[in-house]
Amino acid sequence: MLLGRIFIYNFAENRENMSKLPETYTDNNSMACYILLVPIYSFFFLIGYKPFNIVGQLNVEMGRFAFYASMLISILLVVVTISRFAMRLLRERLNLTYLSFYIWEFFEIFISSMFFTLFIWLITGRHTPYVSILPNVSLVAFFVLIFPYTILAILSELTYKNNIIEELKSNINRYSNGIIGADKSPIHFLDENKVMKLVVTAESLLYIVASDNYVDIHYLSNGKITKYSLRNSMRSIEELCMQNNLLRCHRSYIVNLKKIKIIQKDREEGLFAELDISGAPHIPVSKKYADQILTAFSKLND
Repeated sequence: MLLGRIFIYNFAENRENMSKLPETYTDNNSMACYILLVPIYSFFFLIGYKPFNIVGQLNVEMGRFAFYASMLISILLVVVTISRFAMRLLRERLNLTYLSFYIWEFFEIFISSMFFTLFIWLITGRHTPYVSILPNVSLVAFFVLIFPYTILAILSELTYKNNIIEELKSNINRYSNGIIGADKSPIHFLDENKVMKLVVTAESLLYIVASDNYVDIHYLSNGKITKYSLRNSMRSIEELCMQNNLLRCHRSYIVNLKKIKIIQKDREEGLFAELDISGAPHIPVSKKYADQILTAFSKLND
C-alpha cells in the first residue's frame, strides 16, 4: 500500500509529460560533455579513420591534414558551444521535448556541415561549387557526430532514470519515518528565491490556485479558510505538494486529496471536487487530470 501510494505521487502527475526533456540533457555536466568531448572525439575520429575520402575533399597532403582537421574541429567547437548555451537559456521558454531536442541536434549537425563546407570551398580555391561539396561534407559530419551524440543522450537518460530511482528510495524512507505524507508533517513553502515564507501542516492545507506570478495557498487557521500569496510558480511547488497528498487537478489548481469529500460532475461546472470544509469553493477537475485524480482518490480511500 505504501509503495503503491508513493508511485502514484511520483508518476501520476507526470504521466502526460513523459515526452518532456529531463534536465539531465541540458544541465552543466551535459553541456560540458558536448562542448569538450564531442570535438575531441571528432578530431581523433577524423585523424584515425579519414572517412568518406575527406583527404581528397580537402585536396591536401597527408602532412597538412591534421592542421585542416583541427580547423574543422574548431568550427565544430564554436557551433556546439553557441548551440548548447542557447539551448540552456531557451529551455524553459521552448518547453523542450525529446523530439524537439533531436531536431535541434539535427540542425546543429547541419549548421556545422554548412560551415565545414564553406571552409573546404575556400581552401580549395573555390573550384568546385559550394552546393556540390555540401552533401558529401554533411554525410561526413553526420556519421562523425552521430556516435558521440547517441552515447551522450544515453548517458543523460541513464542519469535521469537513476535520479528517479534515488528520489523514490528517498521518498520511501521519508514516508516510512513520517517525515512527509503524515497529516501533522509541516510543509515548507519557499518563494522563487528559495526563501521560506510559509509553513503549514499537511492536514491544514486545502488547495492552491495559480494567480499570475503568484500561487495562492488556501489553508485552515483557527477554523477559518486563510489565503497566503506566494511569489512562485505551480511547477516549482508540484513535487513538494505531491509528497503530501496534494495533486494537480487543473491547470491552475492543486488540491489536498484528503480534504475531498466527493468528486462529481455537473452540467454547468463540469467535473469538480467538493471539499469537506464548510465555505470552501468547488475545485475544478479538468479532463487532462481527471484520471489521475480519480485513481489517486480511490487509492487513498481503499
